[in-house]
Order: sequence, then structure tokens, then C-alpha cells
Amino acid sequence: MKDDGYIAVSEISWLTDTRPDEIEQYWVNAYSEIDTIKNKLSVIEKCGYTNVANFALDDKCWIDNYYQPLIDNSEAFLKKYNYANEVKDFLEQGKIEADMYNKFKDYYSYVFYIAKKKQ
Repeated sequence: MKDDGYIAVSEISWLTDTRPDEIEQYWVNAYSEIDTIKNKLSVIEKCGYTNVANFALDDKCWIDNYYQPLIDNSEAFLKKYNYANEVKDFLEQGKIEADMYNKFKDYYSYVFYIAKKKQ
């Protein structure tokens, strides 16, 4: 990266310090690297970057652009792949994730982090 370069990443992050056990266990099992924004910013700093900005993605990003199309296109996707068990499992996990998001969206989101390389 250039000396004056920036990096931008999105990462699933907790929006709160505490949350219901059901969603905590779901995400710890699905992606153990999930952490709070504060702790993610600490990692960014330890890696030699300074936080410039960060923001949680809006509900529309999750629902309108990810979960709803996944649900709407499930049958066509299944048909395209001859109702393969792997495809069924993938779609079922997507539905579970969508249900969890609808129930617990106040506790987590993808957070977009923008950081600048330290001089």
C-alpha cells in the first residue's frame, strides 16, 4: 500500500456490548471473529492504521439487497441445481440467518471501516 493509502473493509460486528444469548451463540458458531466495533477499531490500530470513519450498513442493504433476493430466487436456484442437498442446505442456512437478522438486527450488522495507513 502507498504511504498515503487508505483501506476499506466491511466486517460483521456487534453494535452493542451485550446481547441475547441466542444471537451471541449463533454468530460465535457461524463466525467466531465477530466482535464489537471498539475491538475491531483496536485491531485496525494494532495493524498500523488510523480509523477515518466507520458506519453500520442500513437495513435495506441486508433485507432488500441480500435476504429478500435470496428468498425470492430460492426455487429457481434449487431447480437450476436439480434440488441438490448442498443447495437446499445453503438456502436453509440463508433463511435461518434472515430470520435471526429480523429478530436481532439491533445487535449486529456489517460495519464498513475506512482507515488510513499511519505515517
